[in-house]
Amino acid sequence: MRLTYYAVVCLLYSVGVHCLPAAPEATNVTETGRAPKPCPWPQQSVPLLRGYSPSVHDHFYTTDGYEMYEATTSAGYFNTGAAGRVFKTQVGDTGPLYRLWGEQDSDHFYTTSGDLRDVMIKRLGYTDEGVAGYVFLKQYCGSVPLYRLYNHKLSDNFYTTDIREYDEYIRYRGYVDQGKAAFVLI
Repeated sequence: MRLTYYAVVCLLYSVGVHCLPAAPEATNVTETGRAPKPCPWPQQSVPLLRGYSPSVHDHFYTTDGYEMYEATTSAGYFNTGAAGRVFKTQVGDTGPLYRLWGEQDSDHFYTTSGDLRDVMIKRLGYTDEGVAGYVFLKQYCGSVPLYRLYNHKLSDNFYTTDIREYDEYIRYRGYVDQGKAAFVLI
C-alpha cells in the first residue's frame, strides 16, 4: 500500500509539472524580435520624489532625499510625495530619464529622448542636470505610464502616474497632455 501511495504521488507530481502551463515570462518579444532583458526586482526601485514651488510654478523630481530636503528647506519647494518608482542605476531594459533646467522659465523638464534633450539645450537654453533616474521606455514589468502635462501660462511641466490627478490638471488647472514621458513602477 505504501508503495502505491508514493507511486501515485510521483505520478501526479510528474504529470502536474509537465501538464501545467509554463509560468508566464516577465518579458515579451519586442518589435525588433529581440526579447527584453528580465524584469528588474521591484525592490531595487526608489521613489521619484516630487516637489512643487508655488513662487516659480515649477515641479521638481529627484531620487535623492537630501536634494529634496535642500529644495524644501532653502529653495521654496514643498514635498508633494512620490510620482512613482524608478531605478538609481540602469537595470534590465531601463533607460535614462534626463533632467533639464530652464532658467528663463524656472522650469524643470524630463525626457528619455537624447535628441529632445539636445534640442532643449541647444535651442531653448535649458541646462543639463544629468539623469534623474532610470525608467522603462516601453510598458512592461508591471510599469505604468508617467504622463507629461504642460501649462503654457505657467511655463510648467508636470508629471504624474495618477489618472485622477492627470484629469484634474487638464480640466481645472490649464495643463495640456503631452503624452507619456516614460513608464515607472508604483
